[in-house]
Amino acid sequence: MPGWVAEVDGRVEEVLRGNHWQQVVPIRGSGVHDVELRYEPPAFKAGLAVTAAANLVWWGSAAWVFAAGLRRVRGRHEVSLPEPSVPVQVRQTVSV
Repeated sequence: MPGWVAEVDGRVEEVLRGNHWQQVVPIRGSGVHDVELRYEPPAFKAGLAVTAAANLVWWGSAAWVFAAGLRRVRGRHEVSLPEPSVPVQVRQTVSV
Protein backbone atom coordinates (compact mmCIF):
# COMPACT_ATOMS: atom_id res chain seq x y z
CA MET A 1 0.00 0.00 0.00
CA PRO A 2 1.51 3.33 -1.00
CA GLY A 3 3.03 5.31 1.82
CA TRP A 4 2.90 2.56 4.46
CA VAL A 5 6.10 1.06 5.89
CA ALA A 6 6.10 -1.97 8.17
CA GLU A 7 8.93 -3.27 10.32
CA VAL A 8 8.76 -6.70 11.89
CA ASP A 9 11.48 -7.27 14.49
CA GLY A 10 13.55 -4.49 12.89
CA ARG A 11 13.25 -5.83 9.31
CA VAL A 12 11.32 -3.87 6.68
CA GLU A 13 8.39 -5.85 5.30
CA GLU A 14 5.97 -5.11 2.48
CA VAL A 15 2.50 -3.94 3.46
CA LEU A 16 -0.07 -5.84 1.42
CA ARG A 17 -3.79 -5.30 0.80
CA GLY A 18 -6.17 -7.86 2.31
CA ASN A 19 -9.95 -8.18 1.86
CA HIS A 20 -9.93 -5.14 -0.45
CA TRP A 21 -9.29 -2.52 2.27
CA GLN A 22 -7.31 -4.01 5.15
CA GLN A 23 -3.55 -3.93 5.62
CA VAL A 24 -1.67 -7.21 5.84
CA VAL A 25 1.92 -7.59 7.03
CA PRO A 26 3.52 -11.03 6.54
CA ILE A 27 5.10 -12.36 9.73
CA ARG A 28 7.58 -15.21 9.43
CA GLY A 29 7.64 -17.79 12.21
CA SER A 30 5.55 -18.11 15.32
CA GLY A 31 6.01 -16.42 18.67
CA VAL A 32 6.12 -12.84 19.86
CA HIS A 33 7.08 -10.17 17.32
CA ASP A 34 7.47 -6.40 17.39
CA VAL A 35 5.46 -4.89 14.51
CA GLU A 36 5.67 -1.20 13.69
CA LEU A 37 3.53 0.51 11.04
CA ARG A 38 4.37 4.02 9.83
CA TYR A 39 2.70 6.19 7.24
CA GLU A 40 5.19 8.11 5.15
CA PRO A 41 3.29 9.76 2.28
CA PRO A 42 5.32 9.95 -0.93
CA ALA A 43 4.54 13.64 -1.48
CA PHE A 44 5.55 14.68 2.06
CA LYS A 45 9.24 15.21 1.29
CA ALA A 46 8.42 17.09 -1.91
CA GLY A 47 5.96 19.29 -0.03
CA LEU A 48 8.52 19.92 2.69
CA ALA A 49 11.11 20.96 0.07
CA VAL A 50 8.64 23.33 -1.63
CA THR A 51 7.70 24.85 1.74
CA ALA A 52 11.36 25.36 2.67
CA ALA A 53 12.11 27.00 -0.70
CA ALA A 54 9.09 29.30 -0.38
CA ASN A 55 10.20 30.31 3.12
CA LEU A 56 13.71 31.12 1.86
CA VAL A 57 12.31 33.24 -0.96
CA TRP A 58 9.94 35.07 1.40
CA TRP A 59 12.56 35.82 4.05
CA GLY A 60 15.10 36.80 1.38
CA SER A 61 12.61 39.19 -0.19
CA ALA A 62 11.73 40.66 3.20
CA ALA A 63 15.42 41.21 4.00
CA TRP A 64 16.00 42.81 0.60
CA VAL A 65 13.06 45.22 1.02
CA PHE A 66 14.18 46.08 4.56
CA ALA A 67 17.76 46.73 3.40
CA ALA A 68 16.51 48.87 0.50
CA GLY A 69 14.45 50.92 2.95
CA LEU A 70 17.48 51.43 5.18
CA ARG A 71 19.56 52.59 2.22
CA ARG A 72 16.84 55.08 1.26
CA VAL A 73 16.53 56.46 4.80
CA ARG A 74 20.29 56.73 5.25
CA GLY A 75 20.56 58.52 1.91
CA ARG A 76 18.14 61.23 3.11
CA HIS A 77 20.34 62.07 6.09
CA GLU A 78 23.41 62.56 3.93
CA VAL A 79 21.81 65.38 1.91
CA SER A 80 23.44 68.76 2.58
CA LEU A 81 21.30 71.38 4.28
CA PRO A 82 20.37 74.54 2.38
CA GLU A 83 22.19 77.76 3.13
CA PRO A 84 20.48 79.90 5.77
CA SER A 85 18.62 82.96 4.49
CA VAL A 86 19.99 85.16 7.31
CA PRO A 87 23.74 85.74 7.23
CA VAL A 88 25.54 84.12 10.12
CA GLN A 89 28.47 85.87 11.72
CA VAL A 90 31.29 83.75 13.02
CA ARG A 91 33.56 85.17 15.67
CA GLN A 92 37.01 83.91 16.04
CA THR A 93 39.05 84.49 19.11
CA VAL A 94 42.74 84.03 19.20
CA SER A 95 44.47 83.57 22.50
CA VAL A 96 48.15 84.00 22.91
